[in-house]
Amino acid sequence: MRHFFLFAPNSNAPAINVAAVVQRAGLTPDIPVSAIQALPPLQELAQIATNFPAAQQDTLLRYWQTQTSQFAPAVTEQFSKFFQDTVNSTTFSALQGAWNNFPALTVCCTLQSDTQGLLIVFDHLSIDSDGQIKTAGRPASVAGMQPIPQPATAVAITDDTADNLQTSTFSILNYIGAGLAATGFPIIGTIFQALFSIIASWLNPSSNIVSEILTQIQQMLEKNNITIETDFANAAVDTYVNWENMYFQQADFTLLSDPNADKTTQAYADAMSRATNFITQVHDDFMGTPRLFDAVNLMMGDTGVNTADLDTPTEAMFKFEAFLFFSGFVLFFGKQGWLYSQQINGTNSQTTRDLANAVGKYSTLYTNYVQQMSASIQQQISQRLGNIYTENNTGGAFWSINDNYNGPHEKSSTEPYKMFGYNGAYTFNYCGSSEEKKAEDSANKSVTEIGNDFTNYIYNQINPSATAQADLTQKIQDFISNDAKLQNLATMS
Repeated sequence: MRHFFLFAPNSNAPAINVAAVVQRAGLTPDIPVSAIQALPPLQELAQIATNFPAAQQDTLLRYWQTQTSQFAPAVTEQFSKFFQDTVNSTTFSALQGAWNNFPALTVCCTLQSDTQGLLIVFDHLSIDSDGQIKTAGRPASVAGMQPIPQPATAVAITDDTADNLQTSTFSILNYIGAGLAATGFPIIGTIFQALFSIIASWLNPSSNIVSEILTQIQQMLEKNNITIETDFANAAVDTYVNWENMYFQQADFTLLSDPNADKTTQAYADAMSRATNFITQVHDDFMGTPRLFDAVNLMMGDTGVNTADLDTPTEAMFKFEAFLFFSGFVLFFGKQGWLYSQQINGTNSQTTRDLANAVGKYSTLYTNYVQQMSASIQQQISQRLGNIYTENNTGGAFWSINDNYNGPHEKSSTEPYKMFGYNGAYTFNYCGSSEEKKAEDSANKSVTEIGNDFTNYIYNQINPSATAQADLTQKIQDFISNDAKLQNLATMS
């Protein structure tokens, strides 16, 4: 719940008339608004970061500063109706100590103009001991602080796609991939209509439609302590989906594409207005640097191999599944804007051409990253397995599995490959030359088994599923295939 407190920003400001502000803001009587003489002690971003270990401070500062730049414009726009003059500052912070029945570290936002100040206290949002935002003590996306309306109710999907979408992120990626790959014009119907409905439901904190997906991603990312970045990435897309629900309506584009529609009606004019806003926003974002792309950027990282620990995926590898989702979402969104710009503005309009070129540019950028990450995963596996070899200990009459790598696997157990899922033997005795070849074959077979186990072990860390490697390989191939299609948008009609 949000609580509003009005205050004078300086000694020359006029007296505060709470009733007039409430009326101007259009608030209902049940929303608490009151005047205060002065702001309570607040902690700003840099102050909050200093409460944590030095190793965490950089990440926390980036987390909070990025969120401030993302949400400040939306909050300012939403609450500017409280003011008679222009809001000139919007600051996110947290209560330094308990105040007015709110505990310390409750999330707040302060807006100020020359004549009035507004403190908003989000009593359901607080900062925990790890610097993460919590809702009622549970992990939450910062989307809870944004005042944009929640997504509309999801459109019912009548086929079995709905069941598949509830099982894994890669099923949703399949859906996005289908939208990217489709060449028909325009995409109206099941794919597009259901996609945004499912995405909106998935990102809606009150929805349990794909709790398994959230759990999988959380478990994956917690292994590398990057949940804060994922919180923000989810919030960025959540904001965009909420915005999309304000401006995009499938019925609008159905009406606008009807050659027999009456263009003189108010319904047609309203549909054209919303559709134009949708296209303009997508165009402006793809031609600029909007917060939507922050979600993708936060899921990117160093594409190199983890030479310090070949048994563990890199941070970028841990985030790769989430990167595929967010980048696929961005590209699909851009392609949809291009499709409808074609429909409304024409194939040769500057907006249509801009979107075609921009989507192609981002697709190239993301596809290059996907290919680099794919190669890096395979390289790390190859380097690790290259250290494992068999040796004939003729003096002891046995073949053995040896390892030149002195990594964490040797510290974990006297049977080092159990962490990979290998439960076989490490030595293979023989008696006489007649059994020597049999022991050698058994050793080589076990090395192959270790290789398969290690490969599955790495892929399961990146994409926890029963068919991790096959799923990820297919998604990479689909991403590359879709890129070829997106490069040709400018020539399609």
